[in-house]
Amino acid sequence: MKNLYCYFDLEAFARDLEPYKSRIIDDYIDGDEIEYYNNMDTIEFAKLYIGESENIKYLAKEVLERYFDYDKYGKDILLILSSNN
Repeated sequence: MKNLYCYFDLEAFARDLEPYKSRIIDDYIDGDEIEYYNNMDTIEFAKLYIGESENIKYLAKEVLERYFDYDKYGKDILLILSSNN
């Protein structure tokens, strides 16, 4: 259960983040790094925006509700719990 990315629709998040990528870069990145971030593919940029996989749980509630598969996560937890009995 350590890798929450398997429950997070990173592709959809990246697609929805794409229109804001330039603005995010302009607001938070300085100097020579701007071109580096502009050249990132959308998935790579989305991962960077989120941070490490452990940081998914710190995303805004609205983001988690939209992109996190709580049903699959819950089923996997139940499966793990039932296999431990």
